[in-house]
Amino acid sequence: MSTTAAVLTWRAGRLTLSEGDGRTTILPLGPEVLADRHWPQRPPSPLQLERAIDEVETAIEQSGLVHAPRDRLRLAGPWSELMPQRLRHDGDIRRDEIESEFSKLVSAAHRGPGEPVEATHQGVHAAALLMLRELMHHLGFQWLTAAT
Repeated sequence: MSTTAAVLTWRAGRLTLSEGDGRTTILPLGPEVLADRHWPQRPPSPLQLERAIDEVETAIEQSGLVHAPRDRLRLAGPWSELMPQRLRHDGDIRRDEIESEFSKLVSAAHRGPGEPVEATHQGVHAAALLMLRELMHHLGFQWLTAAT
């Protein structure tokens, strides 16, 4: 398992993953692009979430990145302002905590029209959480380091 943190940078509609061994991979997809494409004016529905997940998985696959035991994913860029409040702190966040937040997003997607939904389960906030979950899950990261 790599113990050097990989850095995930988000700028201008794309993600750059810089790994400790010097490899850099660009994913031509950012949270704002994903949200605009799949749920531009409302919280995501279950079907919209599934389609967004498919798009992120395809981007990961096409990038050539593969699942491997990885330790930490460190965030750079405007990520912290999009994270749910309970995950906004200096220090490490377990992948299980990201999975738990993602489960809340999925539950919110199953609510009926007009039912209240947290701001972090809408728009670019939802897309950022979905992307972090997919990247951690499919690439084998155990921890997220999100400095505020």
